[in-house]
Amino acid sequence: MEYSTTAPVDPDRAREALADAGFPRAVVQSSGDNDLTVRTNELSAPEETRIGDAIAELGGGDREDP
Repeated sequence: MEYSTTAPVDPDRAREALADAGFPRAVVQSSGDNDLTVRTNELSAPEETRIGDAIAELGGGDREDP
């Protein structure tokens, strides 16, 4: 999934936030100034929402691609 944030987010901070949200194995990479790529196993809709909420708390923004 790709997320675009309104402020830069350090991938390490995003990894910590996702681990706290229940996704300790999520792979997070920076993909531009204010973009993050998050890779996980297949997710349910509520799990996708939890990831999006965790990223939004760090830097604002929305998910770009399913």
